[in-house]
This record gives sequence, C-alpha cells and structure tokens, in this order.
Amino acid sequence: YLQSVLKECLDQSPELHRIGIVLPDESILYPVMESLRITGVEYNLSAGLPLAQSVLYSFLGQLLEVIQSDFHYEEFFTFIRHPLFKNAVINGQPLRPLIYGFEDFMVEHRLNFFRPEHIIDNRFEAFTDLLQRGFTCIRADLELGDYIEALVNYLNELLGYNKKLMETNAPGIKEFFEELHRLTTLRITESFAARGIDALQFILWILKGHTYRVEGDPMRGVQVIGLLEARNLDFDYLILPSMNEGVFPRRSEKDMFINQQVRRAVGLPSTQERENLYYYYYTELTKG
Repeated sequence: YLQSVLKECLDQSPELHRIGIVLPDESILYPVMESLRITGVEYNLSAGLPLAQSVLYSFLGQLLEVIQSDFHYEEFFTFIRHPLFKNAVINGQPLRPLIYGFEDFMVEHRLNFFRPEHIIDNRFEAFTDLLQRGFTCIRADLELGDYIEALVNYLNELLGYNKKLMETNAPGIKEFFEELHRLTTLRITESFAARGIDALQFILWILKGHTYRVEGDPMRGVQVIGLLEARNLDFDYLILPSMNEGVFPRRSEKDMFINQQVRRAVGLPSTQERENLYYYYYTELTKG
C-alpha cells in the first residue's frame, strides 16, 4: 500500500525531496526503508534509528540471553552466529569455518549446554578463548564505570577483528560507544549498584529507548523523517504511515494507572493535553 501511494505521489511530483514520509511511530522505520528499497526510490533518512537495532546492542543482548539460559545450545548457537563472530578474522584465520565446525562438534557429542571443560579439540581454541573472554567480561563484579570500560575494551577487540565492517562505516557503532560513555557519569550509590549480568541488564534497559541520528542530504530523495523534525518544513506531499488511533495521538499505558486528576495535580500531562499536542503537530504538518 505504501508503494502504491508513493507511486501516485511520484506521478505528480518528479522532485523526490518534495515528498515527505513522516513517521508517527519510528518503530515502523525499517519496514518503510525496505519498501522504498524494493521500489528503487532514492531516499534521505533523517529520522532517528533505534539504538536497540544496532549491531553492538544486538550482540550484547544475545550474550546476555546465553548467560541467562545457562549456555543452552539454542541460545548459544544463535549467539555464535552473530555477524561480529561470523565475519571476524583473527591473525588471518576466519572464524566462520570454526563456528560451523564447533556447532557440528557439539551436535556430534550431544552437548545440550556449552561447557568449556567439554571442549577437548584444539582446533577451536581461537574461537573458544574469544568466547570465554566475553563471558568473563559481562560476569565481572565491578563498579559501573569499570564494568563499562571492560565492556568497551572487549567490543573494541571484536571490532578489530571485523575490519570489513569498520571499512563500511556501519551506523550506530560510534553512537553506541558515546551512550556507554555517558552512562559512566551516572551517580549511583553503592547499595543500588548492579554488578555482573545485572549491570548488563541495566545498561541494555537504559539504551533500549535511545535513538541516533543519520545525516543525509535534504535536497535528494524522498525525505523519511520523524514527527518532531518535520515541524516547519515544507513539502508538496506528506505520507503518514500507521497513522492509527493509539499511535497518533499516542496512547500511554501510564494513563491506565494514574488518574487524570492526580496527573494534573502533580503536573503530569493529561490525555487531553497530549491530544492537543498531537493536534498541533498535525496542523503544523498540513500547513506545510
């Protein structure tokens, strides 16, 4: 449907940058990008990308799942197939053949759980040593600042084995490290400080809602942009995908738990105020 709407706009306006796709909900960004890619339409991405969908976040998330599953083979196999492992090259030795060989080894020996003491084949030593350093890193009993520093060092080691990835200037890596660095400035009392895998859970929880910006050329391609960034901009055509009730205006689950009178008394935005704000967004969009 988005492709048919876009085609109709393109028939009327040959200037791609005069067409704006404004995202009421930025979680639909990737389906929109895929639709544009399939259509073959040039686009400029100005909307924020979710940090949770970056390569480093997904790696740490899968690493946490492996630990929580006690190294069960399902979570473990998913983790070791992560691009940071599969595309890594250590001292000229690609890890991809080792990974597939390691899976076959565990299946052949009917190992439902990964245990270092079960691995007696030295062929996999380069890979298993790298795994062990990661597991040791995220289970370390350190204060948050030291824990993040150790995490950054391990991620940098992995990226050093992924030169092709670094050459492509993959988005989100620099921003992910910047957000980790900001977390080191948090002031947390010792009694509330999380350590080990609890610290990693805390870090992922904090970063999950963050987005990062992608710079582009506002004079080339269909403009894919967030709701707030679209204010005061001028377009010939606006497409607002997923403009449904509950999304625009956005509904909050918190409204169910906090009475509207209580919200007004303590200075929290009420449902009516939120709807008025989205009315303002809509009129700003249509005026432009």
